[in-house]
Amino acid sequence: MKKTIFFLALTCIFMASCNEDLFTEDLDSQNKLNLLEKTSDPFLNGKAITRDLKIHESIGTITVGPSSECAAPYIYKVVIVGTGNATFLGNYNLEMWFCVDRYGNRLTDCLGVVTAANGDKFYTLMTDSNHNQGPDWWGKFMITGGTGRFSEATGEFETKGLFSVEQGVYDLVGEGEITY
Repeated sequence: MKKTIFFLALTCIFMASCNEDLFTEDLDSQNKLNLLEKTSDPFLNGKAITRDLKIHESIGTITVGPSSECAAPYIYKVVIVGTGNATFLGNYNLEMWFCVDRYGNRLTDCLGVVTAANGDKFYTLMTDSNHNQGPDWWGKFMITGGTGRFSEATGEFETKGLFSVEQGVYDLVGEGEITY
């Protein structure tokens, strides 16, 4: 009888240890999946970094014309296209756009895309400007996401310099921060 109880107890211990191993293996697999998910998103694992964004130069053209995207009478689309150089971006391309009425009053948000040298993009939204034209123009922008390393990017920056719709050109510098 003692042998039967001993073997029964040994069998129960063996089965319990097997089930625990299976549970531990499943838990380890789940932890590995969680770790993979966290490392693919820098904001979940605390690896997002904030960097100073210094725009050394941004130059380009400004065009104004009718557009189906700005469909009401006397409404025009302003398109800003240019290039520049900024810290950690290297050379970049820029495209921004918004709609204005026939008096030049902005009617829509000013949206933009900055494409870094490696093809990653971040999106911008102008939050404020002094509405002047000429060499004393300034604007404030918010970073609202992007692609590649900038997929969850946030931040703010300001630009200042020449902005002339009449001459069709801009020449700006700026600075701020970006977190990605």
